[in-house]
Amino acid sequence: MCSVGDDVDEEKAKFMQKKITLNFTNALCIKCRTLKPQVILHNQYPYCKACFLSGTVHKFKALLGKNRVVRPNESVLIHHKTGHASTALLHFLRTGLDLNTPKKIRFKPIIAYIENNYELNVEDRTHISRQVSDEAERLNFPIVFINLAQYVTKSNLPSIVHEKVEDLRIDPDDNMKIRAAVKSNSTLTTQTEIVHYFERELLLKVAKHLGCQCIFTTDLGIDIASQLLKNVTLGRGCGGF
Repeated sequence: MCSVGDDVDEEKAKFMQKKITLNFTNALCIKCRTLKPQVILHNQYPYCKACFLSGTVHKFKALLGKNRVVRPNESVLIHHKTGHASTALLHFLRTGLDLNTPKKIRFKPIIAYIENNYELNVEDRTHISRQVSDEAERLNFPIVFINLAQYVTKSNLPSIVHEKVEDLRIDPDDNMKIRAAVKSNSTLTTQTEIVHYFERELLLKVAKHLGCQCIFTTDLGIDIASQLLKNVTLGRGCGGF
C-alpha cells in the first residue's frame, strides 16, 4: 500500500488542535433569535436556556419514541443516584409527561433511591435522603427508599422497600455491615465491584417487586465506555454493567 504522506499526518497528530475561541458577546440564540445565549454547543452554536431545554427534551422523547421496549401505561423504574444527571433525567421525564401533544410520554415512572452513603455519618445520610424525597415530591413522582446495607444482610425485600423517607432505617453500623459482606481483606477495587454488583442485583429485584419492565439509570456515556473497556481488558466481555 502507498504510504506517501503518512509521516506528515503522524507528525501533526502529535500535537493537540488549537482551541478556537469565538466571541459571543453580542450574539443571539441561534433558534429564537431574540434572547442572549447561555449555552454554547460544539463551541459554535449559541442557545438560550429555554431553547436549549426544549431541544434536549425533544431529543429525549425522540429517543424513547424510536425504542419500542417501553409500552404505554407500563411502569418504569428510575434509579436515582443524586447529582445533576439524576435531576436532569427527572426533569426530562416530567416535561415529557406534562405535554399536551400525542407524543407525550405515556409510561409511569417510579423512582428508586438506594441509600448507599455508608461512608458518611447518619445526619448527612438522612439529609441527602430527605433532599431526594423533596425532589421527587416537587416533581410529583412516586418514590421508594431502600438501604443497601439491609439488603446485603439478606433482609426480606418487601420489608426494606419504603415509600416514605421517614420509614428508611439508617444505622451507624451500616458501614460495618457492608464491609463484612464484601470481605474487608479484599482489594479496594474488588470491594467497589462487589458493592456495584449488590446494587445492580437489588435494582433488578426492586423492579420485579414493583412490576416494572424496564430500568432507567443515569449512567453517562463516558462512564459506560470506561466500564466497557475495563471489562474487556479484564476478560469479562461486555457484561458487568
